[in-house]
Amino acid sequence: ISTGVHSAKWTGDNGATWNDLKSSIISVVDFNMFGVPMIGADICGFIFDTTEELCSRWIEVGAFYPFVRNHNTLGAAPQELYLWDSVAEASRNALNMRYTLLPYLYTLFYNANTAGDMVARALWMNFPEDASTVGIDSQFMWGNALLFSPVVTQGATSVNAYFPAGQRWYSLQLNSSAVAGVTVASAVDTTSKGVFKNLYTPLTATNIHLRGGSVVPLQQAAMTTTLARKTPFSLLAALCPYGKAFGSLFLDDGEQVELSSFLSVSYLVQADSSSGSFTATVNKNTYSTSASLSNIIIAGIENAPSSASVNGRALSSSQILFDAAASAVTFAELGLTVSDTIVLTWK
Repeated sequence: ISTGVHSAKWTGDNGATWNDLKSSIISVVDFNMFGVPMIGADICGFIFDTTEELCSRWIEVGAFYPFVRNHNTLGAAPQELYLWDSVAEASRNALNMRYTLLPYLYTLFYNANTAGDMVARALWMNFPEDASTVGIDSQFMWGNALLFSPVVTQGATSVNAYFPAGQRWYSLQLNSSAVAGVTVASAVDTTSKGVFKNLYTPLTATNIHLRGGSVVPLQQAAMTTTLARKTPFSLLAALCPYGKAFGSLFLDDGEQVELSSFLSVSYLVQADSSSGSFTATVNKNTYSTSASLSNIIIAGIENAPSSASVNGRALSSSQILFDAAASAVTFAELGLTVSDTIVLTWK
């Protein structure tokens, strides 16, 4: 635990160049190692005039810096994100995903503040036994669950992304028509060995994958964090090759300086081909909240459940939404709160 317990930083006066876009990932990961997790680069570049393509690709990286801002020097050409249609679309896509993932990011910052964990990580930090991760410097992770594989090369419309070994990786995309606002699908299986995979990535898109074995809390995207905090929660679990997933949630009022009043919850999923369970265990609750938990999504389920119950209450068929193409089931409209102890079972 370093000065980053109390402080934030930016990476310095960078330039509007493709090299500085790529190197910003290295800087953000480095400062997390140094104990300063609230770190980010000037998006689109500080010195020199940016371009439409560079700014699009930079917000697709920068939206997932721990600290996010678009900033440039006096005298440089304006670079507000709304000035180009493509940049505006890329910004909406990336920033809406960031806001959807804020409960997970906030939990990572709690772990960084209290235990010295890293928020943004290089792949080798999570997979030190996989030698192929050592030289990868244009991908990064949030905690040990989310993998980001952006375009950082001029003119490119694809990424040759590496997926470390021993895992099952699920693609994660925004979907306003989905009950939780996101769509998840099993995209890459590296159970036997790590693989490189070419990912088509048009100008306004980026690549996010959820590591099997993870549970991440979500909320709906909104114009401000204040409004986003008022939206219902969902919990997204992605099963590892052994049918398990783990995760946690930290929640407080977002304003206190001393961590005296908060909610801490742990999640565990265990499943096989015919049945499974999701449990939420409240570790500490000194924070009064009525924040609703509407949906629990389990990715990696091959067969549609015929029945399910939560805390002994049977769910109707309309609450059990199975997506065969995505191998995922959503338990919807649960009527829970995030502070509830939960036992969800299905078969």
